[in-house]
Order: sequence, then structure tokens, then C-alpha cells
Amino acid sequence: MTTGRDPLELTTARLLLAPLDPDRDAEALHMAFSDADVMRWWNTPLRVEVADTRRDLVDTLDGEGAHMWVVHEAGQPVGLVGLLGDVAVPGLSWLLCRQAWGRGLMAEAA
Repeated sequence: MTTGRDPLELTTARLLLAPLDPDRDAEALHMAFSDADVMRWWNTPLRVEVADTRRDLVDTLDGEGAHMWVVHEAGQPVGLVGLLGDVAVPGLSWLLCRQAWGRGLMAEAA
């Protein structure tokens, strides 16, 4: 993985990871936050409104030590990867839109 043009962007062979911006990214990521199968293991309930998705993204970034990137494949946002903040045991977190499942994107992003 290499750094992209912006020192906060990361690139892989297939992906661009850009720092999460809830205002910019909520609408694109809402397809995942409103999908029951995607949200089955996530830390928030299923979201119906884009505004709820945006609030969840803001809350995620507000955690001390949180760092989240939007995963882009072929220029399209397909998920999130990063470190959650304010947790007892730090760890990697990810969320991937259903249409991007099964291609190893999260392993590459991580």
C-alpha cells in the first residue's frame, strides 16, 4: 500500500482509501447502512434515512483515536475501513456494500 497524492489518501492495486468525510460520503455509504445483511454485524441498527447514516459516521469519527477511510473501487465508494475510537480493545473495523462482496477488497484495504 502506498500513499496517494494527499498524504492522508492510501492506494492499493485496485483501491483508493480516502479519509471519511460524513458530509461528502453519507449518501454513497447509505446503501450499506440501509442493507440488513450488511448491517447484521455492525455496531448500529439499520438506517432508513441518509441523515441517520451521516450522524453515525460523525459519531464514529468523534471517538478518540478513530481513523476511518472510505474504500473506493473504480472511483465508486464501496465501504469503510479503519480503527474505531473510544473502545476498550482497539481493532480494525470495516463495512462493505453488498455489491462489492466476495472479491477480497477488505483484505486489500486492511
